[in-house]
Amino acid sequence: MSILGIPVFADLSVESFAALIALYFLSFVVKGMFGLGAQPPLVIFGALIVDPHHAVLLSVVSNAISQLQFIPESIRNGDRPVVRGLVLGYLPSIALGVWLFGRLDTSGLSLVLGVVLTAVIAAEGFSVFRRWEGSIRAHPRRVGTVMASVSGLLAGLTGAAGVILTSLYVKILCPEARTFRATILAVATVIMVWRMAMLGVGGFIGLPLLLECLVLAPCSVLGGFVGSKLFGRLPRERFFWAFRIVLVVAALNLVFKGLKDLMGGFA
Repeated sequence: MSILGIPVFADLSVESFAALIALYFLSFVVKGMFGLGAQPPLVIFGALIVDPHHAVLLSVVSNAISQLQFIPESIRNGDRPVVRGLVLGYLPSIALGVWLFGRLDTSGLSLVLGVVLTAVIAAEGFSVFRRWEGSIRAHPRRVGTVMASVSGLLAGLTGAAGVILTSLYVKILCPEARTFRATILAVATVIMVWRMAMLGVGGFIGLPLLLECLVLAPCSVLGGFVGSKLFGRLPRERFFWAFRIVLVVAALNLVFKGLKDLMGGFA
């Protein structure tokens, strides 16, 4: 396929392209329902369809395009002091994560994506982060900065997991469901704008990538719209347990793929 004479998804078969479209639609349905959750499947499953670096960049730019539809809600219902309290932790750590992203080769990134996202998803599923609840309540500003710094590093490096840690922080300070969702969307907007800026400065974003994301944009926007209409209609905890299991299986596949490629390189 080409647009304006520029090849897009040139190395993908029809079946792989169809799988990518379905992945983007379903991932943004999840984001529309809960305010988060699109990035891990986009990165994990995307890296099984295209090159891992390509998967991360596609997910970052596509998520930024889709985020436009959520900005009015995040401004209207989000808790601005909570968002401001996290920004200082995110900015330098995202820059460091993007720098590390550019230093890893394909097999190394596959391995890092698989290991990091498996660990984060499992920890979140087993409520490991809830052990910090008392510290968050006692020292919200200090703990929030630490959590944002770790989340920013993961977001810059893997393109995902940017709000998995800080979602607990936001949930404690914003317990009402609609405020929580809007605040998470606001935090995600900050992450995306800064991460896009860092990737742009690093020379990772070019016209072919932007055109590919525009091709995927209708799927992302439609998925987000459908998900927003389903908000509150599905049992969150039951859904996310099944969601985590699928993601971990796919992430472990990435680990094995990365190890296989690395072992092949040593052979």
